[in-house]
Amino acid sequence: MNPERARWNAKHRKGGHDMPSIPMLLYQGRLTPGRALDVAGGRGENAAILALAGWRVTYADLSDTAVSEARRRAAELKAPVRFVQADALRLPFRGPFETIVVVNFLERSLAPELIRLLAPGGTLLCEQPTSGISPEYCAKPGEFARMFASLQTLIDTAADLVGH
Repeated sequence: MNPERARWNAKHRKGGHDMPSIPMLLYQGRLTPGRALDVAGGRGENAAILALAGWRVTYADLSDTAVSEARRRAAELKAPVRFVQADALRLPFRGPFETIVVVNFLERSLAPELIRLLAPGGTLLCEQPTSGISPEYCAKPGEFARMFASLQTLIDTAADLVGH
């Protein structure tokens, strides 16, 4: 088995984030539903909420455990989500997506690919802790604005950014 898949499976077996992204909940009503991509979607709460709100959602995660849990949750909520087991570092999508969500997953090298997949005028929502986890995975103030410099920043609270 892929060592990264095994690592993420172990992480998700220990538990994970059952709650959806609060910034996503606050701002999703301001967006025009279209195609959405949930990268490293974990337990699938964000994907299910977007699907129930009218988006055509593609969920991607490397972990077998996460994909299984996300499928179960989407079925429970009757949320029409398309599931793809995929490594975030090698996303198999052409895009464009009107909305891309990346919550509690920080891989800085992924920024150019997310920009490529984002539709013109689309929205990228990134949310990452600024403390409380290993420092290399903490977002630093202004980091998302620098990583996504070609996008217009709508809100940046150090831990989350919505931009288009």
